[in-house]
Amino acid sequence: MNSYEERQEARKQRYKEKAQELAHLSNELAEESSKMARAIPFGQPILVGHHSEKSDRSYRAKIGAKMDKAVAAQDKAEYYAQKAESVGKGGISNYDPEAAEKIKEKIESLKSENERMKDINKQWRKIFNKIAKPRKTISKYGEYSYLQEEERKACHYAIKDFKQVDEVAAKKLYRVLISSSHWVPYYLMKQPYKTDTAEIRRLEQRLELLEKYADKSTQEVEKNGYKCTQDPEEMRVMFEFDGKPSEEVRDILKRNGFKWSRYACAWVRKLTPNASYQARLVMQSLDKLAGDGGE
Repeated sequence: MNSYEERQEARKQRYKEKAQELAHLSNELAEESSKMARAIPFGQPILVGHHSEKSDRSYRAKIGAKMDKAVAAQDKAEYYAQKAESVGKGGISNYDPEAAEKIKEKIESLKSENERMKDINKQWRKIFNKIAKPRKTISKYGEYSYLQEEERKACHYAIKDFKQVDEVAAKKLYRVLISSSHWVPYYLMKQPYKTDTAEIRRLEQRLELLEKYADKSTQEVEKNGYKCTQDPEEMRVMFEFDGKPSEEVRDILKRNGFKWSRYACAWVRKLTPNASYQARLVMQSLDKLAGDGGE
């Protein structure tokens, strides 16, 4: 487990503990509310005009308020439980030291799946053309010419043959044939190829950026009460201060995309060409505040 995965695991644990704490609080509040409600005799109305009316109304309002708090705490508990469940499932992070290797594996996996699906499509089109050639009502363009019983049987046997090639794709074709009486698709999942190709291109560009920064060394600038670090290994830019920065300084950091990290005890941002540029702008602004006109 690398440093990034350790941080992810610690974050997940914090969310789980928070969820358990809130669930426990919700149960306590609900039990207190029920206990207070049981103190009122069953069917006992508010005695309007009686000296106890005001205190009785107040007591019943407290019962409702406590139960509302119990429900709110339970909602928060579910929220944090979901957050704990989602940690580590948001894709490959640039903060992960093994990001480049994981991206390479994903690219290879997508390319392999693309080639597999192309081959499956090719084999299905051969089978489709074999049954469609002598039958004009079976159109590869999905035209709405209803299939007769003979053509439906031909499609059925074609899909049965195709099942030996890919069982999952064959089941999908069966569902189309059963739910429709006019066509079976000539292309299987044509659109995902475009999506996968775009995803592969995006991942390759991201990998190129990671490899570019991997060749660089850590850069540090320390002056005027702050320290700016560009760390290619952690893939982040961060600002550290001697103490808590002023509100004006915090606004400058926020405007330029930096966020406070409890783990790093610094203001951080993912390392990209744009982040490097924004870091220079932040340093210029901080130097001006300190009365230093230097870059």
